[in-house]
Amino acid sequence: MKVKAKKRGLFLGVLLQWAVTFSAIGQISISPEVGISYFPLEYGATRQRHSSGTTDFFVGVSGMIPVQEQWYINARVSYASRKNLAWRERFGIIPWIMDYRYEHDDLNVDFSINRKLFNRLHLGVGPSIVRKINTVYSMTYTYEDGSQALAFSRRLDRFNYGVSATVGFEFKGLLLKLEYYRQLKDEYQKTFEGSNRYQAVIAYPIRIK
Repeated sequence: MKVKAKKRGLFLGVLLQWAVTFSAIGQISISPEVGISYFPLEYGATRQRHSSGTTDFFVGVSGMIPVQEQWYINARVSYASRKNLAWRERFGIIPWIMDYRYEHDDLNVDFSINRKLFNRLHLGVGPSIVRKINTVYSMTYTYEDGSQALAFSRRLDRFNYGVSATVGFEFKGLLLKLEYYRQLKDEYQKTFEGSNRYQAVIAYPIRIK
């Protein structure tokens, strides 16, 4: 729990530093963002396949830097607390059950070049970096008498890379966005298969003079 609290504290510090840096530049807008993120994950290292199709909550902050009248650069840091993937396996007549668990959270950094059309419509595309944090892959033996023994517990924190595309629409001072992320590289993808992330986002742009 202490490690997770430190991670979240670090994330909030990054958000604050990001906001201060953008404020110093001027002629930009800062947007607090909240939304839902759907990142289906499948474990396929054994004969059985186990899927996680949960929708998770995320929070972030982004900065928009104009480069021309209809073009701007957007940079965002966000955090998503992913639901755990857990499953149980038993082979043949062995006298125990194997309980697996995969825990993971995402710290995301997204950059995009965006075009504004018709004064309300926003289209964007760019690279994304995902830092998997608090990532633990573990397995526990559960015996017939109810006793348990930890077989292994591994930390799998790492970086993933991909590209993202965004469609946004301005409505009553808010920017409503639909986002798609395609993962291009993950060193554990043969074990934990998940390449597509879908997000619905509400951003509140705050203009800075």
